[in-house]
Amino acid sequence: MINPQFELLTGDGQDSTEVGRIVPIYEAIGTFGTRAIRRATYAALQQVDAQLPDLLPTSIRTRLKFPSRRDAIIYTHFPPAGESVDALNQFRSPAQQRLIFEEFSSTN
Repeated sequence: MINPQFELLTGDGQDSTEVGRIVPIYEAIGTFGTRAIRRATYAALQQVDAQLPDLLPTSIRTRLKFPSRRDAIIYTHFPPAGESVDALNQFRSPAQQRLIFEEFSSTN
């Protein structure tokens, strides 16, 4: 094995950024590698306000089965369990579609 990566698991209920989930692969920035970027992103996403204003009306989100804006931002980087890898690779997950829809809606 060359440059193996591992994550120490503790019994303190700390959430893992890499075990048991689909994880993002980010391009390294200098000496700041994909794992460090992933951890920084995960930490930043934990700070997203639960009351983040949502630009889409509830009726549209319900009809299109879109997650909230906050969840869409989080799920785009760290998809929920059971999310389709094919859908993610094609930018077809509900979170990705919601953010794409929001972007097109705001460019009018």
